[in-house]
Amino acid sequence: MGTFSLPIQGKKVEYFLISRRSSYKGGTRYSARGIDDDGNVANFVETEQMVYYGGYCCAFVQIRGSIPIFFQQRGMTAATKINRTFDLTNGAYTKHFEELIKTYGYILCINLMSKGKTEEQMLTEAFEIHIKNNNNPHVRYEFFDFHFHTKGNRFDKVNSLIYKISPLVERFKFYAQDVQSGTKLLSQEGIKFV
Repeated sequence: MGTFSLPIQGKKVEYFLISRRSSYKGGTRYSARGIDDDGNVANFVETEQMVYYGGYCCAFVQIRGSIPIFFQQRGMTAATKINRTFDLTNGAYTKHFEELIKTYGYILCINLMSKGKTEEQMLTEAFEIHIKNNNNPHVRYEFFDFHFHTKGNRFDKVNSLIYKISPLVERFKFYAQDVQSGTKLLSQEGIKFV
């Protein structure tokens, strides 16, 4: 958890960043990959950003996790291998997204892998087949080759993705509460899955 505070016009702003890692399908980066039969993905993390200012609390939650297909990769230099076909993966994939929708509402999947790297392209293509064939109205998918767009430390190039997804993320809203009265003013209705 990270936190900081600073005064703005005589009022204190407090910012908290809390990440919660799932206990399902845990492990180090290269030993835990993909999805299991129960729909749990490896290295699943829910991150909540909270801001307290002037008697109000606002929060936004986003999640991240491994690509929800059956694959393995042992170490940085080992070849990635998809372990199951579409038909043998789709049940777990469906469970995964049903649970996300039940918990968070609408889902925006942002895939930041590279199509220029053979291993990542293979995973992206398999994931996109599931997205297309399931055609869930609660799940939207965006591909953004992060390393291609930001090469040479050009992180300003991420702005094109931010502008593209901003209308959808704004519809997701965020959580807001009057701290003194405990009155909930707004609820988050969707989430980014990066």
